[in-house]
Amino acid sequence: MWSSCPEVKIKYSAHVQSIGWMETKSSGQTAGTTGRGLGIEALRISVELPDLRYVYDAVVRGDCKLAGTC
Repeated sequence: MWSSCPEVKIKYSAHVQSIGWMETKSSGQTAGTTGRGLGIEALRISVELPDLRYVYDAVVRGDCKLAGTC
């Protein structure tokens, strides 16, 4: 999950099997664990949009892109 708009802040945390909630990540960082074979059981996601008019204008102009996966 990412955004090319610096004003849009996307933060997320993974609840990992046998561990629990991991620390909050942002900006494309890996959430959860790698190489341990543990499943992600839940995700907590927050999106901060300080000025919706700016984000709308920036996306319409093509200055920003928002993307993510479920």
